[in-house]
This record gives sequence, C-alpha cells and structure tokens, in this order.
Amino acid sequence: SDLDHLDPARGTAGDVVQSAAIGAPDLTVARRDVDGAPVRVALRGQWDFTPEALADAVARVMEAEHALWGDPGVPFVVTMAPLGGEGAGYSYTGTGRGDAFSVASTPGFSLAEATRFLAHEYMHTWIPAQVGGGPANGEARGFWFSEGWADFYAARALLRAGLWTPADYAAELNRVLLRYANSPVRDAPNSVIVERFWTDPHVHQLPYDRGHLLALLLDLRIRQHTRGRADMDDVLRVQRALARANAEAGRSVDAGTLFPLAMQQAVGMEDFSWELAWHVDTGQETLLGRNQFGACARVETVSQPVFHRGFDIAATEAAGMRVTGLDPTSPAYAAGLREGMRIVRREAGVIGDAGVELVYRVDDAGTERIIRYLPQGKGRVTLQRVHLTLETASVDCRVVMSGA
Repeated sequence: SDLDHLDPARGTAGDVVQSAAIGAPDLTVARRDVDGAPVRVALRGQWDFTPEALADAVARVMEAEHALWGDPGVPFVVTMAPLGGEGAGYSYTGTGRGDAFSVASTPGFSLAEATRFLAHEYMHTWIPAQVGGGPANGEARGFWFSEGWADFYAARALLRAGLWTPADYAAELNRVLLRYANSPVRDAPNSVIVERFWTDPHVHQLPYDRGHLLALLLDLRIRQHTRGRADMDDVLRVQRALARANAEAGRSVDAGTLFPLAMQQAVGMEDFSWELAWHVDTGQETLLGRNQFGACARVETVSQPVFHRGFDIAATEAAGMRVTGLDPTSPAYAAGLREGMRIVRREAGVIGDAGVELVYRVDDAGTERIIRYLPQGKGRVTLQRVHLTLETASVDCRVVMSGA
C-alpha cells in the first residue's frame, strides 16, 4: 500500500505528532550509531530475523543514503509490530514520521523485503520533498518521479551498502522489467495515472516501474553525455540546491518540472525533454540501453509466452479459493487442476513469469495434491532482461552497477 512519506524537516524532540510510540512485554530494542546519530529499532512479535539483523540492515541503508546526499546522521526510530495472520504470504503497512517509521506486518515479512521497503521509504526523506516536492494539483501526476526515482535509488542504496550483490540487483531489475512488460496498462499516458492511481492496482504500480526504468535510462544518457564524469547523483544534488534557492525566494517548482532544469545546469543536457514527454506524458515504452551496465551485464531482449494461471484468479478468490473459470485447453488442466478444487496455497512460482513452474497445493475432495505446470497462455510477450556477464576480476560490478 502507498505510505505517508517521511518529513524532511524531521520534526523536533517534542513534536509528538511526528513521533512513534511502541510498547509491550515482548518488545526488543536494538541500537546503532549511524553517522554520529542514534538509531533505534524496536520489534514486537516473532519474525524470521532478529532485531539485531534488522538494525544492521537499517543502519547500512541509512549510511548509503546519507552518503548519496552528503548529509549527517539524524536520530531515528523504526518500529515493527505484528499484524496477525499466518503462513508464508504477507501483507504490510507503514507510516512515516519526521524522525520515525512504523511498520505492521503479517509474519511472512522477510528481512530482504523489509530492508527493500525501508530503503524506498527512507529515500522519501529527500525525494521529492527536498528536490522540489510534488505537484500542487494532482499528486499522482508526479509519481513517475517521486516513486520511480525512490525505487531507483532504493535499489542502488542496497547494492552500495553491500546488502545486495550484483546478482541480487540484476534479479530486482528483472522483476521490474517482467512486471512492466506484462502490465496491461504499460502504455497508458500519465493522465490515466492521475485518474486511476488509487483505484486500479495495475495503474498504481505503473509510475513506480516506469519511473525506475526512466531513471536508469537517463542515468545512462548522463554518463554518455559527460563521458563518465557525472551521473544521476550529480544532477539530483544540483536539483536540491535549486529547490532550496526557490524556497528561499518564495517560488514553488515541483520536482518533475525542476528536473530538466537541473539536468541542464548540472551536465549541460538540453535536448532530452522530448524523452520525458515521450515516456511520461504519452506513455511510450521505456527501454534500457544494451550497454546500461558496461562490462558487468548486458540487457537482452527476449520473447516468451504470456503468463496465465489457466483459471480466473479474481473469481477463484471470490469463491473462497475454489478454482473457477478453468480453461480446459490450458497447461493447468493438463496437469490435473479441475474446477472446484480448493487452492490451499501456492508452493512455488513467480507471478507474471510464464517460464517458471507454478506449483499449487490443492484440496481435491478432502485429499491434498500438488499440481505443477508452466503457466503459459496464448500469445507471447517481448521483454528486456539483465544478464550478468562479469562480477569480479578487474571490474568492481557493485560500484559500476550502483553508480557508487
């Protein structure tokens, strides 16, 4: 779910509204010093990770993000509480405060997902608030920048902090590329995002993925234009300075509008605005460059069958997870799935990827069975995929791929 973004002002020690409180007999607190400031991580309940492990991850993410902006540490609190539920699946929610972030989740929340989630949300300390803020009217109009750039930098921060390997980073980009290619609204213009962001889950996801890929593409353009002397980091630091000057002069220029001006001032790029209009305003497909990551990885274009479970997932969920709308010509039917079987849980598979076997545990008239099949529908989808070519030797791919 979409979250309240962190307040760049951070609040004050006495600002109760911008604080978080948690307490319980099972409360565990881990403390870290991050760039000279105290950070506390407080957890209730049972998780698959320890408070110490989460505190270590939070500290490393914060250090990486502070380094990006050249900022000192600040006192901060992260709280995590159980939301109920059971099993491997998970659902979570969170709220940002000036000097704290509170998360509530079902037990399946992994350390990897919690860290990625917090890296994105902590980046909202700066994006968009400190680089111009959101549009005055139609907040969703600027989500391609505020959410897309936050995803772009969250992934980079995790790689820079050493919490992800280049393989982890490539895997994350491949999930984004797969989801983007399969999106039924991929080519929707920005006006559709403004209209349907809060009501359509596919539209909700689109500015995150479109913005993430656009940030990658423009980062490549910057590096090519400057022959490697600058990248997106340099542009956003200039953009923050411009935003501060605007604030002091009483001017309000939102982050998406200010970005092209920062590009021009930071690296002298004046001929790329058509790309913003092409990809953001009209919704044309965003494609990465083949040499996006130098010698470390190549970006390939592949074709594969479209993903389809073989049944109507929405109708199945509405029927209490009893299989509904099963296609008798599908691989699911050929594997033994039948109308009316109750899905106990998904054991394996990647939703959206027809090349990965989907495995369901089902209840068949009181007997549990395992059904395995490739979730391939009719038709094909073309997508990009990041393929690692070099991880060690003379090139530090962690540095190359993260722009560190």
